Parts: sequence; structure tokens; C-alpha cells
Amino acid sequence: MGPFQAAALAEVLVHTVRFLAFKTLVFPADRGYQVSVPRYLVTALPLTLAGLTSIAMLRNRLDRTSLTLASALISIVVGFFWSRFIYSQPVKRI
Repeated sequence: MGPFQAAALAEVLVHTVRFLAFKTLVFPADRGYQVSVPRYLVTALPLTLAGLTSIAMLRNRLDRTSLTLASALISIVVGFFWSRFIYSQPVKRI
């Protein structure tokens, strides 16, 4: 499996688990947070783009293990700060 196919499969699996963790553990509704699929997609898009960009930039410079670790680290850092920003904003009702 190539790096982009592996990244795509990992993204789907990780984001499914991450969404469920956000909804139940990290940003629970009983604390006033609203985690929904559309709102989660707003947090996941920059994260996915950062991951794919890092793979594209580093795939010929790092071995597979180092590339996986670098991509995971970038994903964790970008994901943490972006998600914290998004879920700290009030939900706008239309």
C-alpha cells in the first residue's frame, strides 16, 4: 500500500474514533459543547490537508516509520489547536 492510500485509510479510521471521542469525552454536551458531523468536518478538513501536505513534502526525504511519526505529530498539533478554537466558539443559530 502506498503512502497516500495508507494515509486515506488511516484518516477515515482515525476521524471516526476522534469524532466519537470528541462527542463523548473531550467536548461533552453536558458542558455546553455541541459536536455535530458538520462542525466536526470543519475541524477535520484543515487537519486532513495538513496531513496530506506533510506526506507530499516529506515522502521522499524520510523512511516510512519517520514519515508516519512526523505526520502523526503534525496531525496532533494542528488538530489540538484548531479543534480547541472551533469548539470554544459559540454555535450560531440561524
